[in-house]
Amino acid sequence: MRFGCFACNNVADADGSVPIHFRNFDTDAAGGPLVRIKLARRRDEMAALVEHILTKCPDAKHVRGRSWLYHLPAYRRVFPPAYVASAEPVEPEARNFQGNSLWGQVIDSEEQLRPDVTDMVMAALPTMDLARPWTVFPFGLLATRASLEKFVEFYRL
Repeated sequence: MRFGCFACNNVADADGSVPIHFRNFDTDAAGGPLVRIKLARRRDEMAALVEHILTKCPDAKHVRGRSWLYHLPAYRRVFPPAYVASAEPVEPEARNFQGNSLWGQVIDSEEQLRPDVTDMVMAALPTMDLARPWTVFPFGLLATRASLEKFVEFYRL
């Protein structure tokens, strides 16, 4: 189910967690989806997502994420402090090396290549570990997790 730039599954995983996803659906003259002027909008979207989880996912106990975006202060400020504090580096599965959880850092909010990041990735290719290709990206994958209650408190639901 989608809520602005955020989405989630409609059922909790076996461990009671609901994974969230982010996609840029809000670039305009004011800037990309994470500019400060849009912070209230992103938090409202997350609040709506949490309300959805509360009503549609009775087995849900946690919210979790996996993305390079957790390195960015602009992204982190959308979430409860406990969720942000839980961020830990993880390695993606080599067989599932797709999607924007890492590749998204190569493009900007207008879906144009970011030359600075692209240059870093290209420079790292000659020494890339073929068993761990994700190491060429400047920002590694971070996993986050916090109880649903922390989200309810943070968004005052």
